[in-house]
Amino acid sequence: MTAICLLSPSGPVAQEAVDGRRFYDEACAGCHGRQGRETARGRARPLDTLSAEAVRGYLLAARAVEAPARPYQRLKKGLSDAEIEALVNYAAQFREH
Repeated sequence: MTAICLLSPSGPVAQEAVDGRRFYDEACAGCHGRQGRETARGRARPLDTLSAEAVRGYLLAARAVEAPARPYQRLKKGLSDAEIEALVNYAAQFREH
């Protein structure tokens, strides 16, 4: 991943640039499908019905899980702010189609 340095009132802030589509395809599409409509084994939430706020809130809450048992839970717990925003922005297109 490429690091980008942004200037803010408090000084330089390092932020990772994340390709939302690539990250989604690698980490999320297996359960949610390429268009965000699938519900793997009836457990994955169809993303085409969720607002950006709902997706963001869910991913942020997933980081608070103390001992994630499943691989997808461990993946969500380790998401950076940049990765969450990239996923939220990419998933927003599903509601538009």
